[in-house]
Amino acid sequence: SGVIKFEKKGDAVWAVHGTPADAAVIGLVHILRDARPDLVVSGTNAGQKLALSTNSSGTVSAAVAASRYGVPAIATSAGTGPDADAAYETAAALATRIIAALSASRSADGKLLPDRQVITLNVPALPAGEVKGVKWAPLSQQPSYTRDYTETGSSNEVRSQLRQVTSAGGETDTDLAL
Repeated sequence: SGVIKFEKKGDAVWAVHGTPADAAVIGLVHILRDARPDLVVSGTNAGQKLALSTNSSGTVSAAVAASRYGVPAIATSAGTGPDADAAYETAAALATRIIAALSASRSADGKLLPDRQVITLNVPALPAGEVKGVKWAPLSQQPSYTRDYTETGSSNEVRSQLRQVTSAGGETDTDLAL
């Protein structure tokens, strides 16, 4: 608990000094309370949000927070690596196509997605022409990253290193298996 500041930075530009979820909620409840959006898009941020790692993602948390307040959301993430810059452009183009498709197929009540639904869009670090398509997949129950802790020689600190898990176990149809 505590005070979270937010400030107008320009025409339709605001800064929230808090977590991504704070930004989504403050945007919906305070800044846009009289003009609620049809959709919240969180990201695009670096590093794909896969499997159980989605639970610790600020990008996904902002989307989940928006959905709790009745606004559907998309969390977008770009892969890392040599072609990471291209992944941001690809993510923006794919998100735009997904939003257009959702808009064209709104339900009878005008909603873009069912209540409390969140889409996570993970784009590999590839140029747009090398992305083979979009595939819907459930979240894996495997961790996509694990954290290793090693001693540093000091009695009150350890070194923490994030390590990518490269196996989806026996899963063949989940986000991690793709």
